[in-house]
Amino acid sequence: MKPNTEETVGGLRVQWDCGLQADIINYDSKQESTEIKLVYNNGNGPLLIGWQTLKYLSHNSQVDLERLLKKNLSGEVQDLLDPRNAVLYLINTLEHFRKGETSLDTDTEQPLKMLDYLLYPLIPRNKQTIIFGDGSAGKSTLAILIAVLVGLPIKDNELGLMPQATPCKGLLLDWETDFDDVSRTIKRLSTWLGVSLSGIAHYRRCARPIADDFTIISNIIEEQNIDFVIIDSLAGACSGDLMKPESAAQFNEVVRRFNKTLLVIAHNPKDENNKTVFGSAIFTHRARAIWRCEAFEDAHNGTLDLKLTRTKFNLGPKLKELGLRATYYDDRMEFESTSVDDIKMQHIIKNHTERIIQLLSDGDAHYKEIAEKLGVSEGTVRTRLSRMTADKSIKSLGRGIYSV
Repeated sequence: MKPNTEETVGGLRVQWDCGLQADIINYDSKQESTEIKLVYNNGNGPLLIGWQTLKYLSHNSQVDLERLLKKNLSGEVQDLLDPRNAVLYLINTLEHFRKGETSLDTDTEQPLKMLDYLLYPLIPRNKQTIIFGDGSAGKSTLAILIAVLVGLPIKDNELGLMPQATPCKGLLLDWETDFDDVSRTIKRLSTWLGVSLSGIAHYRRCARPIADDFTIISNIIEEQNIDFVIIDSLAGACSGDLMKPESAAQFNEVVRRFNKTLLVIAHNPKDENNKTVFGSAIFTHRARAIWRCEAFEDAHNGTLDLKLTRTKFNLGPKLKELGLRATYYDDRMEFESTSVDDIKMQHIIKNHTERIIQLLSDGDAHYKEIAEKLGVSEGTVRTRLSRMTADKSIKSLGRGIYSV
């Protein structure tokens, strides 16, 4: 009885007509062993037989697996499928892992295959993309918005973000918050869009390094028909020191085996002059696209402006900027496209406002003194002081003197 064999996420699935199924996953090249999940379906639904570690060169390991099959398969099934032959077939199947990826010849005779995007221009399909920034920069909310845009998909969204034509289901692996927080964000987006977002993505709260949960996550990807994976965040998904190449190498090796479009949320170093992904440079070497996310909050108007700058793109020009504005209400959250130049100007204004309040906290000051300390023109300062006086964040004492 020759089984049917097909590739799965990070492994292979072997199915016999008698109802036996063996999922071969998590191959360890150093030990030349793999985990095997055995399931038997007698027509009344699948029944888990058990998990077994199968070592390629270990006779005892093969005998143990054969005993497990004999113990759990009925005599009628064993008449159709000899457990020993099943084990030998699985041993031969391990050659797939020992040989690794299939090698191919280059071929320029075929038509040029254009770069495909999960969400243009943010996320190229079947590649790894990183979005990094300061804490509370809106990265997690942006990741959920991306899952919604590609899950429906919303093509005419007026955000400058174009999803592919067919719906794609995302898996959110969350080391940062919890299911309730994510659900609240999705509910607010649902209210804004006026559509149900139930089942738009799949969620898993995570605590252990992603390498430790590879088998479990692979099963979720397979069972839920996941198209892309969101990792929030890089620091939680890795084991050990992020600055060490070993941590980055292990992470990259694990997520590449998913063979899915990957979005990784990461953080900045604390050094203001070092705006890159926190951790070993090997993290950025593997990613094909990297975006820096900067947030500028206007608490008075309940808005959060996101400026996205592409700092790396191996597949074309990297110079690209996007502007998004999130407006928060009690029951919903709305997004719109906004000018990057407008965001930059708002940041300058906010910076001037904060510095003026800081200066006046040390004592009353004349507008000429404030302009000199800020390094801007007197006209710019007088305009800003006038607006700050109008919204009562500072006071005018007359004769060009101001106080808080």
